Amino acid sequence: MFRIEMKKIAKSTTLSYFALITTVVFVLGWALPVGLDHVSNLSIGAYLYSTYTVVTQFGFLLYGFGIVNFFNKDYAEKTIMFYHFQKIPSIRYFVTKIAILDCSLLLLNFLALSVTALIFHDFSLLLGMSGLLTIVFVQYSIVVGIFALLFSNMLSAIGSAIAFWLISVICVTTIFPLNKIAYFDASNQFYIKVEQWLNGNGSVANNFPQIIVFIGILLIIGLIVAKLNQNQWLKNGVM
Repeated sequence: MFRIEMKKIAKSTTLSYFALITTVVFVLGWALPVGLDHVSNLSIGAYLYSTYTVVTQFGFLLYGFGIVNFFNKDYAEKTIMFYHFQKIPSIRYFVTKIAILDCSLLLLNFLALSVTALIFHDFSLLLGMSGLLTIVFVQYSIVVGIFALLFSNMLSAIGSAIAFWLISVICVTTIFPLNKIAYFDASNQFYIKVEQWLNGNGSVANNFPQIIVFIGILLIIGLIVAKLNQNQWLKNGVM
């Protein structure tokens, strides 16, 4: 299944969409500090922080459509029935789709960050920033993927994902014990640590255990939802 999905995304408009969005994100990362804040000497740290801001503040909207479309095309083309006859369960389908999405986004963003490093003649943040953005995309792909698995209608899936994102942001700002459900949002303390790290002050390495637990919990929830909604997944595939 993994090989089939790799070929599908390589030939689909989803990869082209992600490439376009990645380009837009990195352009906005430059345009915001230069155009709005009138920064005349933009450092690579400040640029990547601005880019990270764009990804974390608008990522659910920008990348969500591509993630949902990647699932939704299988419903429209009745591919779900093919996988069902191949005895591929919904949980394996979900994990494979998430893995393909994350690999694609990792590649695109590594290329964009490599170009950035060449422009600034500074490769010191390349691997660290690639890893950080990949983790953010893993979060997006799992959360949006859950709703894409549940809803065959694209608008319902993306609308539910955006609603979840908005609720999580509200919880971060109003209910302190729930401040981890929007871990990468600007209202969370981790956002400040990222700024300090990109400016050469401090590190985000100490947060990796929390991040792993956070992503692990999201993945477990996703696996449970996929397992419990096997019939709904099949129903979406034949409607």
